[in-house]
Amino acid sequence: MKMNDKQEIISQIEAKAGVQEAKNAAKVYTLKWERRGSERSTSGTVEQLTRYFGYTLECGNSYNPKINRKPKTIKALVSAINRSYEETQASCYERTYVYVAQ
Repeated sequence: MKMNDKQEIISQIEAKAGVQEAKNAAKVYTLKWERRGSERSTSGTVEQLTRYFGYTLECGNSYNPKINRKPKTIKALVSAINRSYEETQASCYERTYVYVAQ
């Protein structure tokens, strides 16, 4: 294989990865959370929701450094938020629970 062929293949792979990231970034999710019988929700991309729950993620990370403050997927974001609430509301009987609305 020539060097130009390798560079062309690499650029094609990067272009496909960029398209996939753009699709993921453009997806809008709705997260709902419950606490003490009341339910709230908010919508946005993974990046917007990460900013919205940023303080919660930072507090959880201060208790447990394994909690990711900048998750890349919605599944990782929901998991990190719930783990953050577990850490910060440890003595609370009715903890906040976050999930992706259908």
